[in-house]
Amino acid sequence: MFLGILTLYIAVLLFIGFRQGQYLRSLEAYYLANRQLPWWWAAGSILASWFGAASTIVTFERSAIQGISAFWWIGMPTLITLAVLAWLSPWIRTLPDFSIPNLMERFYGPRFARWSAFVLTVYLATLAASQAVALGRTLAGLTGWSYLYALGFGLFAVVIYTSVGGFRSVVITDLVQMTLILVLIIFAYRYLPHAPRSTPTPGDATRFDFFYQWKVHLGSTFSFVLAWTISPIAWQRIASVREPRRVRTAIGSSMLAFAVLYGAVVLCGTLWGRLQPASSSIFHFLNQQFARIPRSIGYLGLLAAVMSTLDTALNTGAMMLTDLLPQRLKRISATGFTTLGATLA
Repeated sequence: MFLGILTLYIAVLLFIGFRQGQYLRSLEAYYLANRQLPWWWAAGSILASWFGAASTIVTFERSAIQGISAFWWIGMPTLITLAVLAWLSPWIRTLPDFSIPNLMERFYGPRFARWSAFVLTVYLATLAASQAVALGRTLAGLTGWSYLYALGFGLFAVVIYTSVGGFRSVVITDLVQMTLILVLIIFAYRYLPHAPRSTPTPGDATRFDFFYQWKVHLGSTFSFVLAWTISPIAWQRIASVREPRRVRTAIGSSMLAFAVLYGAVVLCGTLWGRLQPASSSIFHFLNQQFARIPRSIGYLGLLAAVMSTLDTALNTGAMMLTDLLPQRLKRISATGFTTLGATLA
């Protein structure tokens, strides 16, 4: 059952990639969708790209142990970062070249531009690698395949639709994947009341204390906000929105949706940990509580959470690498994208 649904899911993602590849005519089309994204596409893509393995698998398991204060781990820095980006968005939109390396070159010269592009490329490569590991382990656990086979299969699909379709395919597949993540969260909340209650643990006293050890979380929250505020992932989406006046609408919508959905993940994990303190695993929860078909859809939701961040890291990382290329190679790349788009059309 699951393998059939998985095959259909991958086929849909690949179809989107090849379908969107026909619109590629330039580097701007490949990396910014010609700056013609509807605001709600950008909002959904922001939400999906920051709703990865850490926001689902790891957060569920962490909140099962820690309680609702786990919201501080990823949720709080994400919301603060989006608020800062909403404030900066009019300025970001005025930049003729939105990328951070080009901004660094304007103020500090080409050497700093190359260093910033290199650092951001390493950051995005690390992000992609972590999501690839999560993808391989998740897919191996769901299918029974070996880790290397599962990793190769998952990476093949993501690399193909991301490379062929460019930023438009990333955004559209993000919307599909965010829908699956939403279904997973709804299913989880729906099935929790039927889970058997185990003996309460001593941690129950602090399980529903949102401010439990809040001082410990402040340092990590501050560091995450500083790093994510200059994340090219968010800047790329801000620069791609068709109507400048709708950028804050897109960011505000993604903030509200993230608060609700991430809060639901934390709540589900907290309740599961209270009901079954011996197991914090989301896989154990899905296998124990879900019927066959909902369980397969829930598995897809987990894969979607990982893939929506992985494809973003690959696309944005490629954009950073392009900034490091000499002008002659950039022109060759632009010619290649034009040829690819014409071929797919």
